[in-house]
Amino acid sequence: MNKGLERCSGDYVIMLNAGDVFDNNTVTKKIFSGREPEISNNKVIFGRAIIDKEGNNYRLPPQKYNEKNMSSWLKYNVPNHQAMFFPKQFYLYNRFDLRLSISADSDYKIRALKEAGYEFVNLDIVKFKFGGISSSYSNSKVLFKMLHDTWIINMKHRNIIFAFYRITVNTIKYFVSKILGENILFKLSSGKSENIS
Repeated sequence: MNKGLERCSGDYVIMLNAGDVFDNNTVTKKIFSGREPEISNNKVIFGRAIIDKEGNNYRLPPQKYNEKNMSSWLKYNVPNHQAMFFPKQFYLYNRFDLRLSISADSDYKIRALKEAGYEFVNLDIVKFKFGGISSSYSNSKVLFKMLHDTWIINMKHRNIIFAFYRITVNTIKYFVSKILGENILFKLSSGKSENIS
């Protein structure tokens, strides 16, 4: 991702993975039409993501969160990078921390939200399939890398109590996925999202 950022020159950048698609053809037009560049270019703009988990769709953040109460959701969550537009003033001077082998995107998102601020748009921005290394809790090697990243990120951006809390949650997720399977884990964890299937 850092190599891609070095080649970017637009007012905003969004990071989509293979298989990720905008929710519809007019998403970017709805977001950027009529904006005053000098005002909006300084903030991260984000909306909702639709996550496809084996044919069931989940919306994150859920509809119950909006412009007025989004800060309460952000206390314990970060938006999906596929639904975030990073402003030039941030991405020109910030790169992904390569010490974080699994969660570099989480660190980048938290830094962007803290440094640039944010504007939430009440739109479904992107659709993507659930998966990837950071969502797999059944592999012990991945777990140890994830716990390492979790410690660094939470000590950097939050505090030791929150770091221990997140490590405990991730360890419990590992054991639940080993005992009950990753599909059950996803169903148990999907409480922070909204099932829209």
